[in-house]
Amino acid sequence: MTETTQATPAPTGEDKPSPDDSNPAVKICSEAYERAYKAARRQSDSKLYAVDQAEMAFRKAMPKLSGQENINDFIACVAYGMLIKAIEGPEGARLLYAAQVANSTVRTRRTKLEGVNTPTPRGSLSPLVRQYHGVSD
Repeated sequence: MTETTQATPAPTGEDKPSPDDSNPAVKICSEAYERAYKAARRQSDSKLYAVDQAEMAFRKAMPKLSGQENINDFIACVAYGMLIKAIEGPEGARLLYAAQVANSTVRTRRTKLEGVNTPTPRGSLSPLVRQYHGVSD
């Protein structure tokens, strides 16, 4: 028994969900998708070409994976991109994994800066506080 699958085309402006305006990054990605789609449709009659151009524009508009806010926005863009099929499942999974790695890196750096990983005996100062106040051991 063989099973055939058909690729579902990405939604066009008429049938795709509108982005939530509460996240500016998602709005930027969505607007990049729309602009690229419309520009490609003016250049070519091919919807496939237009969707391909729009998907590339969506991904290019996504924030860099640096800093907690950018990582959160990146995840929101990936999720929305998957919803509108601008990002396909396997690629979406890879992008979300990259965001997870970046997020853990940011958390690790923040934890080290806060000195949370270093247990401090009761009544003594943490390494970060000692450094800040210029107190030596």
